[in-house]
Amino acid sequence: MLLFDLEHDQTTIKIKGREYDKNTLLTTFEELKEAAPFHLILYKNQPLLGFLENGEVDFFTIPKSWEDLDDLVFMVWIESSFTERYREEMYKCSTAKGFQSLNKLKIICQSEFELPFTFQDACHEKTYSYFYNLIAEGKRKFKNPVKIISRKKRTVLKGTEAYLSIHYFSALKILPASFNNLKEQYGYFAHSILYAALYKGKFMQYFDKDSLKTLKLCAQISAELIQNKSAKNIQKDIQKVIEAKEMSNLEALSIGLMIYLILFLTLFVLKYL
Repeated sequence: MLLFDLEHDQTTIKIKGREYDKNTLLTTFEELKEAAPFHLILYKNQPLLGFLENGEVDFFTIPKSWEDLDDLVFMVWIESSFTERYREEMYKCSTAKGFQSLNKLKIICQSEFELPFTFQDACHEKTYSYFYNLIAEGKRKFKNPVKIISRKKRTVLKGTEAYLSIHYFSALKILPASFNNLKEQYGYFAHSILYAALYKGKFMQYFDKDSLKTLKLCAQISAELIQNKSAKNIQKDIQKVIEAKEMSNLEALSIGLMIYLILFLTLFVLKYL
C-alpha cells in the first residue's frame, strides 16, 4: 500500500495516522538503499559500532577495527557520526573530574589510531573552546588572587580552584599536539598566580595549607608545561613548608593530648587518694 501511494501524485503520505512529505520519504528510501553496504560493514565492526553508539573505547585498542576507515567512501559516510561521538567523549573526559575519565581520555588520545585529518577540527573544537575560555576567564579574574587576612595573620588564595585543578592539568597533558598552544597558555596562567602570590616578600609560611597546595600545583604546572626551572625549586620549597605545617599541627595535637592526660591523672589522684 505504501509503495502504491508513493507511485501516485499526492504530495503527502499517511503512515499510522501521521502525514509525511512524499519527496522526503523517497529521498530517505534512496539513502537507506545506498547506505545498506555501509551499515553491514559497521554491524560487522563491533568495536567501531560500540564507540559510535555508547562511547566504548575498545575500538582504539584493536588495530584490525581501524581498517574499514581506509575505505575513503566509508570514511566519508561515517564522518558525521564519528566526529560527533569523538567530540563529546573528549569533552566529557576532559571536564568530568576523576581517574576513570582521565584513563578513558588517555586510551582515546594516545592510541596509535590515526585520526583522519579531515575529522580533527570537528573532533577537537568543543574541548579546545572549553579550555580556551577557561584560561581567558581565569586571566581576567585573577590579576590579583591574593587576600591577606591580617587579623588572623594568614594569607589565602581566593577562587582559583575552579580554574587550576590537577584534573585539568592532567587532561591537558594527555590531549594531542593541536592543544599545545593551550597547554602553554595554561602554564603561563599558573605561573602568573604563583608570581602574584609570592612576590615582594609574601612568604610561603603565611599561607594556609589549602592555598599552599594550590601554589604547589601552580609550580608543577609551570615547571611541566612551560619548563620553568625556578618553578621546580619552588615546588620543592612549598612541599617543605606543607610538611613543616603538618608536623607543627601534629606536635600541637600531641601536646594537647599530653596536657589532657596529665589533667585526667591529676583529677584521678585527687579523687581517690
